[in-house]
Amino acid sequence: MTARPNIARVLCDRSGPDRAFDYRIPDELSAEIAIGSIVRIDLHGRKIGGWVKEFDPSDALPADELLPLRRVSGFGPDESVIGLAEWSAQRWAGRRSQFFRAASPPRVVRSIGTATYSTLSPEPRSPATTRLLARNGGVLRLPPTSDVLPSLWSCVERGPVLVVVPGVDDATILRSRVARAGVTTALLPHEWARAAAGVDVVIGTRTAVFARLPELGSIMVIDEHDERLQSEASPTWHAREVAAERGRRSGIPLILVSATPTPEALHERVIEAPSREREITGWPEIVIADLSNDSSAPGGRLSSTVIEELRNPSRRVLCVVNRKGTSKLLACRSCRELATCERCESVMSQPDDDLLSCAKCGSERPMTCLNCHGMSFSNLRPGTAR
Repeated sequence: MTARPNIARVLCDRSGPDRAFDYRIPDELSAEIAIGSIVRIDLHGRKIGGWVKEFDPSDALPADELLPLRRVSGFGPDESVIGLAEWSAQRWAGRRSQFFRAASPPRVVRSIGTATYSTLSPEPRSPATTRLLARNGGVLRLPPTSDVLPSLWSCVERGPVLVVVPGVDDATILRSRVARAGVTTALLPHEWARAAAGVDVVIGTRTAVFARLPELGSIMVIDEHDERLQSEASPTWHAREVAAERGRRSGIPLILVSATPTPEALHERVIEAPSREREITGWPEIVIADLSNDSSAPGGRLSSTVIEELRNPSRRVLCVVNRKGTSKLLACRSCRELATCERCESVMSQPDDDLLSCAKCGSERPMTCLNCHGMSFSNLRPGTAR
């Protein structure tokens, strides 16, 4: 039987020095407290929150000389995630409390239910991903139009999977698709408690890499090249690197999926890719249309090729117009005089319906021609928005 802990070392959730303090554990809290528990403490006359990171440290004062913990608020990251958060703080020279906060639920969690694993084995699976899993992970280069689900099903066959995606919309869509297949899922951070109880697939954005999970068979990072996987605020930690460290500590494979893997992902990792022919067909067709040579669209913004594709209901078209947003060349409809700045004589643009603006000197004036005082202008070089 494990001895009851008497002292808890608590990392404070506050600004100021990134320090942990020792507190006595009252008898009434000893049954519910654990490493990672979120607690309330007294510090310099203030009541603040914190995380239990260690029990009975060897350099602590005697328990009867310490202040008691006020209460246990709820569940937080488990011991393995605590270690991962401390490693991350050291790796990116950040505050430990920032990483502990990223690993904690958005709301107080007082209970964790039971695991809900399914017995399904979804098909089809990805042979390339299966080979990577057998080699303890690697990089899977998939074209942007390829479906990632076969790769995910290969991971599910091995055990519970943690999936990290760049955006909230990506996570929501993937979660819906996985759930429709009958596989149990949890979407972080809102279903933190469900993930902590245990499901087949846990899906979330960057901070999901710190998810508390009772079992973990593999980790998958989708669109590894996406810059959203790296924190913009200091410390600028990257989910890929944290996932790699978590996989190393747990002895599980990490699968990095990307259409354009980064050099960091490729470094000392095995790569699997489809055949060159299949990879090329997985990328959208790019057509560069020169409107100056398109006699069927004089003065228009879209070429006849684009219009033809737009009329095809089976096609999805992205049109990038290589122009600025506002008209850069306006002429008076009455006298055909160009709209120029009366201060520097540069051409003026039309940011809104009643105003002419000079990009060079910043001066503005009403929509009036300097030559004939006309108030109607035509676009000689239209922009994308005007």
